[in-house]
Amino acid sequence: MGTGFDLNGRWADVYATGSPEISIAHDLNTNTVRAEYGEARGCKDLDGATLEETTFDFKGTLKGDRLNGQIHVCNFGPRVPARGWILERLELVVDADGDRLDGRFFCRVDRNWMPVAITRVRRKEAN
Repeated sequence: MGTGFDLNGRWADVYATGSPEISIAHDLNTNTVRAEYGEARGCKDLDGATLEETTFDFKGTLKGDRLNGQIHVCNFGPRVPARGWILERLELVVDADGDRLDGRFFCRVDRNWMPVAITRVRRKEAN
């Protein structure tokens, strides 16, 4: 094993529009991670037309407290080389208690790193 973290469960993609809930599947043997949105998300163009829909958010490999992989990003507008969902490079760090992933993805359109934050969704305990 090697990380000590178990990322399986429900999370929220904080900076994605609407902070949608995602489900992370973490294979503890291979330390591979895959995140899926609870509902399909549309990538919309400037005129509001839906270009594509997906449930895939990100995937990667966890080594220690670092997750490296790829994230789905919506490209839209007249100046992008490809419109719709594209994969971009992703780097995340797991906080010490395993309840938050912070990092960045590289946006090829803007040629800049953009922030990413994922937080674990805790169920409220009934009294």
